[in-house]
Amino acid sequence: MSTQKNSMSISLTGDEKLNTAVSLFVRDHVTEAYPLFQELAKTGNPRALYFLGEYHRQGWAGLPVNETLGFQYHHEGAEKGEVLCQLNLAYEEENIQEDIVQAVIPKVFPLAQAGDVVAQHELGDALTNLEHLNDVSLCHLDVAKEAEYWLEKAAKAGYWRAMDDLANSYWGERNIEKNLNKAVQWNKVLAQMQGDHVSDAVESLGLLYEALGDYDKKFQQSAKWAAEGYGWPMYYVAECYQDGKGVTENQDKAIEWYQKAYECHGEVAGPAAFVLGCMYGNQGNMEKAFAWYSKGAAEGLDWCMCSLANCYRDGEGVSQDLEKAMEWYQKTYDCHGTVAGDAANQIGRLYYLDGNYEEAFGWQCKGVEEGCMDAMYNLAGLYRDGEGVGKDYDKAIEWYEKVYRLHGEMAGLAANMIGMIYCDEQDDAEKAFDWALKGAEEGFDAAMSNLGGMYRRGHGVKKNLDKAIEWYQKAYELHGDDAGFAAYQLAGIYSDEENVVKKWEWTEKSAQEGYDEAMLDIGLRYDGDDELSEDLDQAMEWYQKAYAQHGSVAGDAAILIAMIYERKDQEEKAFEWYSKGAEERNENAMYFLAQSYEYGAGVQANREKAIEWYQKVVDCHGDEEEEAKEHLQALLKEIEEG
Repeated sequence: MSTQKNSMSISLTGDEKLNTAVSLFVRDHVTEAYPLFQELAKTGNPRALYFLGEYHRQGWAGLPVNETLGFQYHHEGAEKGEVLCQLNLAYEEENIQEDIVQAVIPKVFPLAQAGDVVAQHELGDALTNLEHLNDVSLCHLDVAKEAEYWLEKAAKAGYWRAMDDLANSYWGERNIEKNLNKAVQWNKVLAQMQGDHVSDAVESLGLLYEALGDYDKKFQQSAKWAAEGYGWPMYYVAECYQDGKGVTENQDKAIEWYQKAYECHGEVAGPAAFVLGCMYGNQGNMEKAFAWYSKGAAEGLDWCMCSLANCYRDGEGVSQDLEKAMEWYQKTYDCHGTVAGDAANQIGRLYYLDGNYEEAFGWQCKGVEEGCMDAMYNLAGLYRDGEGVGKDYDKAIEWYEKVYRLHGEMAGLAANMIGMIYCDEQDDAEKAFDWALKGAEEGFDAAMSNLGGMYRRGHGVKKNLDKAIEWYQKAYELHGDDAGFAAYQLAGIYSDEENVVKKWEWTEKSAQEGYDEAMLDIGLRYDGDDELSEDLDQAMEWYQKAYAQHGSVAGDAAILIAMIYERKDQEEKAFEWYSKGAEERNENAMYFLAQSYEYGAGVQANREKAIEWYQKVVDCHGDEEEEAKEHLQALLKEIEEG
């Protein structure tokens, strides 16, 4: 067959060869037409130069995308008078050069009116980018209607590219009115041509049925094209099974079809591998998740590369390896795709955890350049704390405010941080209140709690306990990280009002949210600190819960547990809990531990250990410092006297 084609191309005249090449191209036999255009371009044929420019710009016929070479062909064709080359030079810069389009379009109209379908398509496509025409003979035209008219005319003449652009225009992203049903219609026609771009058409059909909410059609049409071996329809069939839309949910079938899509090894392979990785990850099978992320990364998908890096970072599905994590984050960033900013942010975080704040700052800046919101937030934190860059509260506020202005999931957090800077660093209570309010309005619970505190104290706003209660309750009702704190503050308000019932009601709610100070208070209540009958077992239980949080009161909880054991004459257990309290850096626990070693309470007396722990108490410079010094001096004197 190839010999026949070659002999045909040799025997054809230049015009016949051009007509044959254009006919093949128009009917979406783009790869087959390419050698003919190559031959014609070598002879300087202007229209062939136009087509060759488009081949290289779009990456057709298996060619790599090469815009520089593509525009070289367009320049050559333009010099030879090819109007379509002259028009396409308007697209050489990043932004369309409208002055070129306006100047050349009057030359394209006669070609389109004469029945040149390629010119009709180029005219329609160019018009979708304009709001009006400057030429006096054309300025009366409705540009959007003209764009649709010429694209439709070329599409009805069987030109695949006009069908594709017309369908894309009906998504509503150009000046043509949105009409997804018409987009479906033209993608169906393009798919039925069974040309080089059938896979693009069936990919678009799946997306269109999804956008229309017609999941039955999505499944039926995708199943039809999947049976013919097309990858994206296989992916859509898997989606339908996974989500139970258009077909009964079946996770095993979803996995089966995602695997089939992956095995096509085209553009769909990476996304299919990524979803499989996520599915296995959600099932808790991180080994399989890691394996699929690896396959997707090998297909060049940045999302899989980033997920692979996460696995190495967290040691999920593979041994933890921070160097490998860094390597894969770097590869993700180098793709400069949709997760490049996230990857840069993660690299910055790894450097930060390693104490390399300068590198952390540099990578957060790269993340910001890629539009990563987390990187903006972290960059603000570096400016706030002066890590990797000079401390600059104004810069910190600037970047936090940029995060807030995006009104994403971190907007409330960013607003709250701005409020804290105004409160703690710039002593501007009114601005602190304003930003806490902004954070609260974004639904951030800590901002609500801060707002409650400001109303409670009259800080930046007139004191109003009803408002304080309102905002603390709102924070609590979210049952997020700040719920326990908010409930504890409500308990404090009711305690101040001597409303004992509500005080303990909210203390218990706080404890149920995992707030350690509330747990400690309940323990103290059972320990005889309130009107309840003493119940040391209940007290012990709540102290242990408070200790288990390893928060600010863990050391105090350990001491109280130790004291209960002392009352039970269990000195060894008391020593054990004083030790735990000391590990929590609690000064009093250290002091009691030193005494245990000094007097041999629950442990063999050990003067050296007693000295060691008394010294640690002194170094804390707290309430026990003077007493610890006295014991320390006495012990050192004993050693000196032998």
